[in-house]
Amino acid sequence: MSKTYTELIEEITPQEIDELYEYVVLTEKGMSKDEVADLIDSAISAATKVKNDPKKNDKHKRTASSVLSKVRAIKKSFEKNGSI
Repeated sequence: MSKTYTELIEEITPQEIDELYEYVVLTEKGMSKDEVADLIDSAISAATKVKNDPKKNDKHKRTASSVLSKVRAIKKSFEKNGSI
């Protein structure tokens, strides 16, 4: 049986988050500003859903909070500088 998007998101480790961040930084030049903004917004939305899901355990909620913190910092930098 396939896992849902939310189930996959909650399994992301902090190391994988760092690797994804590095990947985004390396591939940013291949994305338009609108695509980067959409990606950031999607990450915030997914992490927020996990954080607010009453069915998720505390570990998953803490991970989601960590993701939100990192992605919001990226968004702030992106909005200020026009790049990550």
